[in-house]
Amino acid sequence: MDSWIETSGCRLSVRVWEGERVPLVLLHGAGSNLEEWASIAPQLAALGFKVATYDARCHGLSSDAEDLDFEAQARDLGAVIADLALDNPIIVGASMGAMVGLEYLANHVEVAGLVSIDGSIADLGDRIAAGQPLPDYEALERLITGAHFDGDEAGFEAALPTMLAQTPLIGEAVRQRQHPIVNGRVVRRPRPEELIQLYRNAHQHLPTPILRDIRRPVLFVLASRPEPDDDDGWARIEARRMVAARISNPLVQVQWVPTGHQVAAEDPELVIELLRDFAQLVEDGIEEGPSTDR
Repeated sequence: MDSWIETSGCRLSVRVWEGERVPLVLLHGAGSNLEEWASIAPQLAALGFKVATYDARCHGLSSDAEDLDFEAQARDLGAVIADLALDNPIIVGASMGAMVGLEYLANHVEVAGLVSIDGSIADLGDRIAAGQPLPDYEALERLITGAHFDGDEAGFEAALPTMLAQTPLIGEAVRQRQHPIVNGRVVRRPRPEELIQLYRNAHQHLPTPILRDIRRPVLFVLASRPEPDDDDGWARIEARRMVAARISNPLVQVQWVPTGHQVAAEDPELVIELLRDFAQLVEDGIEEGPSTDR
């Protein structure tokens, strides 16, 4: 069921599947939208879970907003949980959504746990120590702007096959929702300048203080393979390995998986399996979370 939820500063497009088991709130990555979960959410609902997902502010069909930091996005998450009356949900976030989920977990105890799918867990110091260079925002802006489409509907339909061929893991439903028609013109959601701001927020995020004080079960699902066009991918993975090696909190588990960054798109069945097992342990009251390694 699709609906709308008003928050302080924006209007969110929400999709819900009903179920009797522990609620799961699925958060997509930067530049994506709720269709990112299209192959996973219905299968989780078929297992009996209540599942909710939504377009983040400035994404998909949700409205524009001035504030894009993780604190504002965590407030949106809280508004969704409250509006849908979700009792102690499990937060599941991918990439940016994982960081939003971690931010929310840091300030709220009324959640059952968090599954973070290839979100950043390394501070700037760890990234530098692993050999990852500082981000080149000017180059990133040129890349994003060059791939941006803003034009008429016919032009978008003509460009869509090329988009899908260039990024096959980003499906057509996600691409369509990335490019809604506004006043007769196809517009990209989020806009390039908003996407740049989201990347800045991600690079400046400081997860270490949050990791020290986790009080709910957390499963970090981390990709063990960089994307083909990611020159800094191995350094990024090494930084996460350094952080993972320091984690001693028994509530926190780390699961390395044989995929690139788009974990859910590459292996949705694996993600469903991990979520099913984590939720089962949470429902059973076992706080350590899953401990299998892949």
